[in-house]
Amino acid sequence: MISQKPKLLVVIGTIAHMGGAERQALYLIEHLSKLTGCTVELLTFEDGTVLRPKLEALGVAVHVHPYYFRWKLGVRLKSLARLAIRLRFHIKPDALLPFVGIHSKAIAQVWPYSGARFS
Repeated sequence: MISQKPKLLVVIGTIAHMGGAERQALYLIEHLSKLTGCTVELLTFEDGTVLRPKLEALGVAVHVHPYYFRWKLGVRLKSLARLAIRLRFHIKPDALLPFVGIHSKAIAQVWPYSGARFS
């Protein structure tokens, strides 16, 4: 039987700047990718150029899915539905690791439909 490495998906709001949560997520990704047998990828709601070179140097795949908590309810719900479909059928994570409250709330709404075992 071939065992597959688990896929962990770290979720942060943006890779456009380096704040405290982004720095901690980068440290976590670095340690998980080097010290465990896990595949580590990143999902962000806002693309940027500050963290991308560091993530690419680590060999981490970056997935960008636009979502903003200030959008009108209908737009947010459509974005969350698309995110759930994208997680389940394209990214296929075993676990979701969100950083910061607003992004944790978005992930909490979609993780039961994502196919991930836990968040």
